[in-house]
Amino acid sequence: MEDAKAREKLPLYQTIPAARPEELTPANGLPKRDVYRTWHRSHGDNGGTRFSALDQINRANVTNLQVAWTYHSRDGSNFIQCNPIIANGGMFGPTAGQHIVAVNAETGVELWRFKPEGKPAWRGLMYWPGRGGASERVLFPSGKHLYALNPRTGQTLAGFGVGGRTELPGNAQGDFGAATAGPATFENIVVVPGFEKDVWGLDVVTGKHLWTFHTVPQPGEFGYDTWDRTEPYGANCWAGMAMDETRGIAYITTDGPKPNFIGVSHLGDNLFANCVVALDARTGKYLWHFQEIRHDLWDLDISAPPNLGTITRGGKRVDSRELQRSEWGEVLGLLEQDTATNLDSLLGDLDELLADAPKQPAKNLPTKEETNPFSALFSLGELFRSNDDNSPSTGPSEPLKPDTEVERVLRSIALLEAREVCGELYLRAKPHLDPGFAQHGA
Repeated sequence: MEDAKAREKLPLYQTIPAARPEELTPANGLPKRDVYRTWHRSHGDNGGTRFSALDQINRANVTNLQVAWTYHSRDGSNFIQCNPIIANGGMFGPTAGQHIVAVNAETGVELWRFKPEGKPAWRGLMYWPGRGGASERVLFPSGKHLYALNPRTGQTLAGFGVGGRTELPGNAQGDFGAATAGPATFENIVVVPGFEKDVWGLDVVTGKHLWTFHTVPQPGEFGYDTWDRTEPYGANCWAGMAMDETRGIAYITTDGPKPNFIGVSHLGDNLFANCVVALDARTGKYLWHFQEIRHDLWDLDISAPPNLGTITRGGKRVDSRELQRSEWGEVLGLLEQDTATNLDSLLGDLDELLADAPKQPAKNLPTKEETNPFSALFSLGELFRSNDDNSPSTGPSEPLKPDTEVERVLRSIALLEAREVCGELYLRAKPHLDPGFAQHGA
């Protein structure tokens, strides 16, 4: 919103109501527990749970652990952002010198190494066990390609693409490559999120390109009218993705439009930037999206992949997605897996406070998402009580005094929420913080 007067009239906060019981997706009991006894993909599994059900190491004996071995790749000095994987007694991962290596997970002895073009598996790789007679493979992006290696030998698989690699449709920026995040599979389809933008579906056996989803919509596609121009780089998935391997739904998280910190060159709501997007893994068809912030001016990327899980709500087991949002590390909440409605209000039970709040529908959203209207929330003055009379503050003219550490934390959450609306609201929120808190990096 470019008009300062119109921006001034916006509420300081917005909230999204919790999903109704009839909107929830009943748990299907999958994946089975055996999935959590493996680590076939960076972040553990296709759901990105980072959870292991192995119990040989527990609270009673963890204090007795000692170093069994240390592996040195001895091929360079650099940081690595990739979580290694385990399959059939081997550990697979990238090295500082841009190799992929297999290490005996029991002894730490290197079994093989492979040097691809580009920087391999920067933020993830995966093991596919094979299906329908197709052989097992280790899959990872590097440079312009997606590679498939024989996990036993480290050799490329000749039937995959050309010479064991298939070219990805996106651009490759130096070491960044066409993709950096780890792929995920559903049946015989491997889904790869692009580093600059877009998402691709490939045949996991042959490497054939099956579909493309444009994260910056093209003419005629839903969301195209939320940009004043088609951006060549932005709304990209650098942080990772997750896959519901029973329903065949791929969940993609995206960053903001480019360039960062200035919006004059990308007017509009900018779909699908700053979004969680659900896609049909079979076809790449758009299912739904949840946009954390429209027309992002703050580089508030969704900087982690979704976590798929099951929770109990109202005495029933339901499937959900937990989303950690933005580069500030706040937790957005839980999204219902099939429809993107919120399982819980962002800031808790505020029904009484919100009873008289005016409602306004979200703009540029598909019809089925109009069940998630935004409503005005409250000012910082209404949220926090002053120390003097234990009564609600009357508004911005009444600065709050420091109280407890809990209040400091709550104020930081409020500040970050305001910052995500727009710069104007951030500046209005800041005077409510005492100088001591501001010095702590808020």
